[in-house]
Amino acid sequence: GKRGGGTEIEKGVVSKIATMTEEEIGKYMIGTEFIKFFIGYGHFQGTVDSYAAGRFMVSYSDGDKETLTLHQIVQHLTAKTRQSLATNKDNKEKHTTVKDFLARRKLQAALNTGG
Repeated sequence: GKRGGGTEIEKGVVSKIATMTEEEIGKYMIGTEFIKFFIGYGHFQGTVDSYAAGRFMVSYSDGDKETLTLHQIVQHLTAKTRQSLATNKDNKEKHTTVKDFLARRKLQAALNTGG
């Protein structure tokens, strides 16, 4: 995949999510839309339906469902979705806990590896 991923939009997503607990990240991502390519089937729009214990339940435009990690979802985000995640969600109060730090590191890693 592509390396780098240091666009302003991605930095925006990272900075928005940097201050959240993992649980908050889960809630924050609900409703997020992404596009996933399935070999032999083509591209389908997915939507994050719910979050539990580090996993996201997602559903696709054809009615299919699956469970993904944050890392997997981030890889399928469109530029438009990244933009809206970075700009349109409410600002959260700042937290500085170890958990947040780990969540931030995890998200940053997800954004910086294109596969």
